[in-house]
Amino acid sequence: MNCVPWKSRLGNLVVKESLTPRSEELVLTRAIVSAVEYASRSIPGRLAAFVRALDRYEHWRDRLRLSDAAVDQFESKTTLAIRCFASAATAVIGFPMAAFGWLHRMPPALLVNWAVNHLTDAPVRKAQTAHVSMLAGLVGFGGFYSLYIAVVHHWFGWPISLWYAMSLPVAGLAAHYYSREFRRLRDHVRMTLLLLRAPAAARRLQKMRARLLTEIEAMREDYRRTLKTDPSGSPTPVQHKTADERG
Repeated sequence: MNCVPWKSRLGNLVVKESLTPRSEELVLTRAIVSAVEYASRSIPGRLAAFVRALDRYEHWRDRLRLSDAAVDQFESKTTLAIRCFASAATAVIGFPMAAFGWLHRMPPALLVNWAVNHLTDAPVRKAQTAHVSMLAGLVGFGGFYSLYIAVVHHWFGWPISLWYAMSLPVAGLAAHYYSREFRRLRDHVRMTLLLLRAPAAARRLQKMRARLLTEIEAMREDYRRTLKTDPSGSPTPVQHKTADERG
C-alpha cells in the first residue's frame, strides 16, 4: 500500500508553524506516527477498515493507470474534451522549443545524474543528493552552456551568439513545462476515454476517493479533540461508521 499521496492529509493534524523543508518533513513524519499510534490503540477496527478501503481504491486507480490528481479532477465529458484539446494544442505548439531545450539540457543533466549516483554514499544518498546536484549542476550546465555559446560565437559571431545565449534558459524552462503539460495531456486522454468507455467505473473510483477523504477528516477531528481534551495521552475513541460500512 502506498500512502504517500495521503501524507499531507494525514500529517497536518498538529503541524501549523512555518518550517524549513527538512524540519517540516521531520515534524510531519512525527505527527503521522503519533496519529497512527492513536488510531491503532484507540480505534483499531476503524483503522483496519480504512486501510482495506485505501488498498481497494489504490488497486483500481493503478489498474486504470490514473493518478490521485487525475481522479480528483473527474469532470463532465465536455469539460474533459476541452481540457484535452487545450493540452494537445499546447503540446503541438510547444514541441519545437521543448525539443531545442531538451537537446541542450541532456548532456549536463546526464552529468548531474552520474554525479548523484557515483559521488554520494548509498546509505546517506538522500541527504547528500541536494548538495551534489547543486554543485554538479553549476559545473555541468555552466560548462556545457558556455561551450555551446563559444561554438556558436566561433561560427556565427555577434549578435547571433548573444541571442542564442539568451534563448538557452528560456528553452530549458520550456522543456520543463512541456514535460508537465504532456503528463497532463496523458491524464486528460485517459480520463476522457474512461468516462466514454466506463462511466460507472469512473464514478465509483471518485466515490471511493471521496469516502476515504471523509474518513480522514473524521479521524483528524477525533484526534484533534483528543489532543485538546485529554492531556494525559489516554484518548477515548469516538465511534463512527468505518470506510467499509460506508462503502
